[in-house]
Amino acid sequence: MAATLREYTAKRAIHARPPHAARLDKLPSEGHMEARFSRLESGVEHIRRDMAETRADVRQINVRLSALECISARTEARLDATDAKIDTVERTLTEKIDTVQRTLSDKIDGLADRYMTKHQFALWALAGAVAVLGSAAALIGVLLRAMGHPLVADVFEAISHE
Repeated sequence: MAATLREYTAKRAIHARPPHAARLDKLPSEGHMEARFSRLESGVEHIRRDMAETRADVRQINVRLSALECISARTEARLDATDAKIDTVERTLTEKIDTVQRTLSDKIDGLADRYMTKHQFALWALAGAVAVLGSAAALIGVLLRAMGHPLVADVFEAISHE
């Protein structure tokens, strides 16, 4: 490689135009060129070593990335299975809740037929009150007649029957 670089620099030195005329006087010596070539060779060796380390790091990263992709795929499969299980449980619970709701509604409706409502209870109470008041008026009329007040009993009965 050093020989190839030397040939290249020699050809280039022949055909190249120096930027300043003063540089023609200061051509590097052969020993100086040898030192520069050795520095270049050691720099190239460092670059090669760094590139080899970089390649190894990239391989390691690729291995880790493929492992992460496998883990990700397994996790997605597990999540899909869990979603399916959750959906099944949700459907089952919804059906059970609906069944319980229908059963309770039917039982409550059955109780409504069996027992009277507030409106029915109020009507019965009103009818009972009317019956009690009618009985009380009749009793008062009988008592007034028994005590010798037939005229007052006739007036009381006339008022209560209207």
